Amino acid sequence: MWVHNNCFDNLVRDLNLSANSINKNFNRFKVGNEYFKFGNHHTEGQWYSKLKDRGWGKANFEKALSSNITVPGWNKVSNSPATWHLLEKGSDMRILIDNKTKTIIQVGGKGFGY
Repeated sequence: MWVHNNCFDNLVRDLNLSANSINKNFNRFKVGNEYFKFGNHHTEGQWYSKLKDRGWGKANFEKALSSNITVPGWNKVSNSPATWHLLEKGSDMRILIDNKTKTIIQVGGKGFGY
């Protein structure tokens, strides 16, 4: 989980998410008018590494989450519909979000195979 540890604090710092936008108790954070959470199928350290290694920062992370540039996807963790949110049209920088729970399932990066 993301509660009270260094990885969570590093992610918040590196993505420059405001402390007011994050609810640590419920593993949720707000971007724009929507709340999101990271899937518990990865540890917080794994999420932190994936985001950092794949080039995600505050501006592009929030832009992709708010993006209207989307592609239908599938959440293989829960076997349910999901949507890829793309940073830009045709970009490998994309985030897979479960349609119902708003859980982040996967983050891609430059050269990431889909």
